[in-house]
Amino acid sequence: MPRSPAEAKGLLLASVRCPDPVIFLEPKALYRAAVEEVPEGDYGIPLGEAEVLRAGSDVTVVGWGGQLRVLEKYYVPDAYKVYEAIKKSVEF
Repeated sequence: MPRSPAEAKGLLLASVRCPDPVIFLEPKALYRAAVEEVPEGDYGIPLGEAEVLRAGSDVTVVGWGGQLRVLEKYYVPDAYKVYEAIKKSVEF
């Protein structure tokens, strides 16, 4: 599920090109809430691969779509401090 207009375009183009069946979910909130320049031209975002915001090995926090904005804004900064204090590597 895309979290930005640019990501939505890349995922939609990749979905159209994919020879396998694809279900494309697009949140309506993305139309109203996101203001972002979308690159012109043709590009795709790989299907079936997670976007890793920060690599880690002990703990993995998973989110999708609009949840990632919330994770980045509220959870991630505090989580980095907590996990670094207890010497654990966290992946977002």
